[in-house]
Amino acid sequence: ANLRMVMGSPGELAWAAAYREAVVYPCAAPRVRKAWTAWSAEERRRWIAAIRLLDAQGHYAAFVGMHLYNADLIHSTAQFFTWHRILTWEFENAVRASAPEHACLTVPVWDWPRAVSARDAAGVTATADWTVFDEFLRDMGGPGGARGV
Repeated sequence: ANLRMVMGSPGELAWAAAYREAVVYPCAAPRVRKAWTAWSAEERRRWIAAIRLLDAQGHYAAFVGMHLYNADLIHSTAQFFTWHRILTWEFENAVRASAPEHACLTVPVWDWPRAVSARDAAGVTATADWTVFDEFLRDMGGPGGARGV
């Protein structure tokens, strides 16, 4: 029962366990996460292709479901950081296992200093409006763009 609270529904746990046994494509490079703004156009293209592939297979929705299922249990507890690290690691593993060309991809990080600087330069004060200054969200089809997923 505790594992269910931490990771997700029984079906999602079985799916996550299957990913641990999936084919893992080799990547000689260490995992180094960097801001989306530091990614090359080719890295961005591969990331968006990987997310589209996971979405077409229903796996992206499973990760979203795990997050939503546990949101009330995790977001206001001491488990917040640990749980999200595990979820991010497993999501990254799923991306890397999706195809050989995705083997070295890592989850991009949010470039807070850049986002805050852009927000301040534009005079935006509402937190919800910060997202329009983030290239990752725009490229993924979020606020300010529809080019991505």
